[in-house]
Amino acid sequence: MSEILTDDQVANLIALLRADVSIDTKVQQVTVVKSSIKQHMVPESCIVPVFEALHLASSSQHALLVNAGFTALNHLFTRLVRQDPRSLTKEGTRALPLIVEKLGDQKEKFRQLASQALATLYKVAPVEVERSVRNIAMVGKNARAKEASLHWLLQMHQEQGLQFRAYVPTMMELLEDADGMVRDVAKSTVIELFRNAPGPAKSDLKKQLKNFKVRPAIEQAIVKELNPTSSAPASQPDPESVEPSYVNTTRELDEIFREMHGYFEGKETEQNWLKREESVTKLRRLIAGNAATDFHDQFLTGLRALLDGIIKAVVSLRTSLSKEGCSLIQEIAKAYGPAMDPMVEILMQTFIKLTAATKKIASAQANTTVDTIISKVTYNNRIMQHVWLACQDKNVQPRLYASGWLRTLLAKEAHHKNHVEHTGGLDLIEKCIKKGLSDANPGVREKMRATYWMFAGVWPAKAEAIMNGLDSTAARLLQNDPNNPKSPKKPEGGARPGLGLSKSTMGTSKPSVREAMMAQKRAMTTKTVPTRPGSAMSHFSPAKSVSSLSQPPPAAPTVRARPESAMLGSTGGISGAPMRPGRRKVETARPATAGPYSVRSHDQPSAEQTSPPSRPKPKAVTPKSITSSPKRTAPKMARSATVSGEPQLPTPTRAGSPKVMGSPRATPSRSVPPTVAPPSSSPSKRHEDFSLVVPIMTSSASPPREEQRFVKPVEDEDMDMSPSDTPSKPGQHSPDAPASPPQTVAAVDEEPISITTPLRSVEVAVPSPPSASRSLEVYEDPLTREQLTTPKLIFGPVLEDRSVNEDAAILQQAVRQQQEQQQQQQQQNGAANGMALSPEKLKQNQRLLDSGISKVQQRSLDVHGFRKLQGIIRDSDTKPTTGTALLTDDKFDALVAGLFDFLESPLTNLAPEKTQDVKAQVLATIKLLLKRTRASFQPHVSRGLESLLRARAVYEGRTHIVSGLELLAADLAGLGDASEIVLVLCRMLSDLDVDSAAHAAAGGVGGGAGRSLSMGLHVLREMLDARGAAFVPSDAELAALAALAGGCLESLESAVRMDAVLLCVALHARVGDARFWEALKGVKEDPKSLITYYIVKRQREVGAAGVGQAA
Repeated sequence: MSEILTDDQVANLIALLRADVSIDTKVQQVTVVKSSIKQHMVPESCIVPVFEALHLASSSQHALLVNAGFTALNHLFTRLVRQDPRSLTKEGTRALPLIVEKLGDQKEKFRQLASQALATLYKVAPVEVERSVRNIAMVGKNARAKEASLHWLLQMHQEQGLQFRAYVPTMMELLEDADGMVRDVAKSTVIELFRNAPGPAKSDLKKQLKNFKVRPAIEQAIVKELNPTSSAPASQPDPESVEPSYVNTTRELDEIFREMHGYFEGKETEQNWLKREESVTKLRRLIAGNAATDFHDQFLTGLRALLDGIIKAVVSLRTSLSKEGCSLIQEIAKAYGPAMDPMVEILMQTFIKLTAATKKIASAQANTTVDTIISKVTYNNRIMQHVWLACQDKNVQPRLYASGWLRTLLAKEAHHKNHVEHTGGLDLIEKCIKKGLSDANPGVREKMRATYWMFAGVWPAKAEAIMNGLDSTAARLLQNDPNNPKSPKKPEGGARPGLGLSKSTMGTSKPSVREAMMAQKRAMTTKTVPTRPGSAMSHFSPAKSVSSLSQPPPAAPTVRARPESAMLGSTGGISGAPMRPGRRKVETARPATAGPYSVRSHDQPSAEQTSPPSRPKPKAVTPKSITSSPKRTAPKMARSATVSGEPQLPTPTRAGSPKVMGSPRATPSRSVPPTVAPPSSSPSKRHEDFSLVVPIMTSSASPPREEQRFVKPVEDEDMDMSPSDTPSKPGQHSPDAPASPPQTVAAVDEEPISITTPLRSVEVAVPSPPSASRSLEVYEDPLTREQLTTPKLIFGPVLEDRSVNEDAAILQQAVRQQQEQQQQQQQQNGAANGMALSPEKLKQNQRLLDSGISKVQQRSLDVHGFRKLQGIIRDSDTKPTTGTALLTDDKFDALVAGLFDFLESPLTNLAPEKTQDVKAQVLATIKLLLKRTRASFQPHVSRGLESLLRARAVYEGRTHIVSGLELLAADLAGLGDASEIVLVLCRMLSDLDVDSAAHAAAGGVGGGAGRSLSMGLHVLREMLDARGAAFVPSDAELAALAALAGGCLESLESAVRMDAVLLCVALHARVGDARFWEALKGVKEDPKSLITYYIVKRQREVGAAGVGQAA
C-alpha cells in the first residue's frame, strides 16, 4: 500500500525526471506518486512540486512516460477539487496550455483525458477554461483539437449548463472549415445545442448562417433538423409540393414580409422577376411549414398586405412565375378556408379573367385556382355573380370552365339549399345552366349537361322546368347524356353527345352511299373477267401490243382512301362498316404440263374459288414486296441451270415506271385486304410496296419443271404510282388477278427496259410442287451484274511502302479540318450577330486570365484550371462592349512563353500519372491559341519547336501525347520562316549527343536525346516536303542541314539513321543532284548507297503517280 507523499519524495522525482536515466525507472516513480495521490491527501507543501513534476512527465517525448504523467495529473485535479480548490485554481491555470495541447493529440485516450481535465478544472476556473478553449483550441490549426473542443462544449452545456452564445461566431466559422470531419462535428454540435433553444435563438442562428455565408447544404441540414415536427401538415396531396420552411418568432416573419415588399414594387423587370418567384415560393414553403398554424393571424395579415404583389405574379407573362402564384393562392385557400373571405372578390376577378388567356398552362391553372377557392371559402352571392359573368364571356374557355365551378358549388352547398335560395343564387344557377345548354360551342353544351343532372338532384322541379323549355333536339341529347341516372344503356362505340354525328366522333363508322355504290361497281367489274379454263395453253390475256404503252391509260375509278384501322375492321357488305373491295376470283392454276410461256403460281394451290367475287375470304392477304419474303437458297449444283445463251424475256415497261408484283403470301403482322382494281388499271396506293420485276424465262426446249430465274425486285417508294400515270400492262400480276403469260422477245423491240437501281444478289430457287404454298422467289441475272460492274483502276506500284497508321492520320486530318471549318463558321456567325461581352463578364475574364497567366508562369495550374483558361481564350474572340481587347499582345506573349516553359518542364512536384494529363492540357491550350490567333504566333515558332523537341524526350513512341506533339510541330513548321527554323533546329539538334553513355543509361536505348533528335529530323523533312519549290535552302542552310544529316548517319540508333536518310532524300529533291552531293561529300560510301537507293525509289513513285493522274 502506498504512503503519503513527502517533500523529499517529490524532490527526488523531479531530479529523476530531469536526469538521464531509463524510461522504465521514471515511469515506475511516477506511478508510485499517482497511487499516493489516488489514496491519500496531498500535503499542502507538496502541491506545487507535484504539479511541476507531473508537468515534466506529461511534456516528455516518450509515450509511456506521458501516459503515466498525464493520468497522474488528471487524478491530481480530481483530488484537489475536493481538498483545496484554491490551489487548483492557481496551479491548474498554469497547466491549461498543456491540457489544450493534448486536446489535439493523435491518441484518443489522451484527448479524452484532456477533455476530462478541462471539465474538472471548469468547476473552479470556468472563465479561464472557456477563454482557452474558445481562443486557442477552436481557432488553431489542429483539426483534432477543434473536434475535441466542440465535443467538450456540448458536454459542458448538457452537464453544467454552459451558455454557448459566445461560441456561435466561432462555430459558424468551423462550419466552413477546410477539414470535412470538423464541419460534420460542428454541424452536429450546432444542431444539438439549438435543438431545445427558444425561438429567438433559432431565428438568430438563421441570421448567423446567412451572415457567415455557410454553404447551402449545411445550412439546409441544420434548419431542417431544428424545424418543429408537430406543426407540419399531415400530408401533401399536391405532387408539386415544396419543402416546408419554419419560422420561430413573429419578428422573423415580419422581416420576411418586409424584405418581399421591395421586390413587388413597381412593374416587373428582368431584375426583379426572379426575386418575385423566389418570394412566392418562400411563402408556399412557409405555408407547408408552421407559419399558417403557429402564426395564423400574423401570417394572414402579411399575406393580405402582400396581395397586390401576389396578383402581379399571377398575371405575369412568365409561365413559371404565374404558375407559382396560382399554386400559392390554392394553398392559401386550403390552409385558411373561410379566413380568406376578404380576399375572394379581387381574386375571383383576377382568375376568371386569366382563364381566358391564350396560354393553356395559365388558363388551366386559373381554372383550378377558381375551383379551389369556391370549394374552400364561404358562399356568398358575389361568387355566383362571377360565375354568371363567366358564362356570358366572349371567350369559350371561361364558359367551358363555368360548368365545373357550378358542379363544385352544387356539391358544396347541396345541404345548405336555403342559403343559396334566399340570396338569389338559385336564379343565377338556372340562368347559367340555360345559357350553357344553348351555347354555340358543343363542348360547353356537353359540360353543362353534366351540371344540369347534378342540379336536378338538388332542385328537381327547377330542373324539369329547364328541360321543358328546351327544343326537341336539345332535350333528347340531354336525356341521353351519360350523367342522367335514368339514361338508357348506350351501345359501346356510339357517338359522343354534343359532338354531332360526324365520322370522327363515331366509334364504329358506317359506310356512305357513295362508298357502297363504288363497292358494287367494283364487284360488277370483277364478273367481266371469265374464269381461266383448265386446259393447257389456253389463256385470256388481252390482245394488246406493247406499242399501246405510249397511249394514255384509261381513267381509273376514283376510290376514297380509308384509314387502315377501318380496313382492319371491315366485314363486307353494304350494311357493314366501310371496307376495301373484295378480292377478285382466284383463277384455276395452270397445270404443270402447260407450255413454256406460261407463268405458274408458286404461292397458292390450284384450287378454283366458288364464292362470289364481292365476298372476300376471312384471311385477307396483303400485297407485299418480294424483298421482304424469306429467301430459299438452292444447292450449289442447281446453279448450273443458268445458261448464258438462253433468251431473256423481260416484261415490257415504260422507262421510269417500276413493274408491280406483290407477293400473295399473307403477312402475319398486318392483315389488310388488298385493293382490287379493274383490269385496265394497276394498283396505285402511294404507301403500298412496289417492286420492279423482270422475269427471265428459259428456252422452249427446257423441260416444263425447269427452274425459272428472276431479277431481284427493287423497291422504290418515291415513285408516284397514281392510276392516271400507270399504264395497263398485260404482264401485270396481282394476288387476285389471273396470271397472263409474258410477251415474247419480238414484242419488246419497240421500247427498251429502264432499270435504274443496281441489281444485287444472285440465287437459284429449287422448284416446289404445284400444290405447295411458298413465297415467290426473284433472282438476279449474273451476266447483268458482270456488265454493270466497273473494275477499279490502280495507279502506282502494288508493293509500295505504306504507313501503318495512314488511315488513322487521314481520318484525324479530316476531323481537324471539319472542326476548323465549323469554328470559322461560328466565329463568322458571332461577328454577324454582333455578340458582345458585358463589362462585368469582361472584367471577370480579365481577372481570371491574369491569374491563369501567373499560375502558368509558376507552373502550378492544374487540369481544371487549364480548361477554364481555354474557355476564356474562346471568349476572347467575342468583341467586348467597351472596346478593350481581352487578350492583348503583352498578355499573349507572356502566356505563350509560359506555356512552352510549362510544356518542357519536368514537373517533379506532381505524381507521374498526373503529369501527362497536365501536359496534355498545356498542349491543347497551345493548339487553341494557334488556331485562334495564328498570325500572332509567328514570333514564337522557333521557341515553340525547341520546347516541343525537349518535351518529346520524356515520352515513349507509344504514348498518346506524342502524336499531339508531332501534329503541333508540323503546324508550327508550316507557319514560321523556313530559314529561321532550319538554323534554329540544326543548332539545337547538333548539340544533342545520342550515343553517349549518360543518355543511354537515363532513357534506355538512345535515351531522351534520341527521341528529340528523331523528331527534329522528321520535322525538318516534313517542312521541306510541305514547302516544295517555294523554299530552296541557301548555301549556309544547306551546309547546316548536311552537317546535321551526316552526323546522324553515323549514329548507333537505327531510327535516327533512317530519319537522317529521309531528310537527305527530301533535301535532294529541293537543291538538286549537284549541290546535294557536293554538300555530302564527307559522308561514307555505305550511307551514300542507302541514300541513293531511297532517292531512286522516290523518283519512281513520283513518276508512277504522275502517269496515274494523266490517265
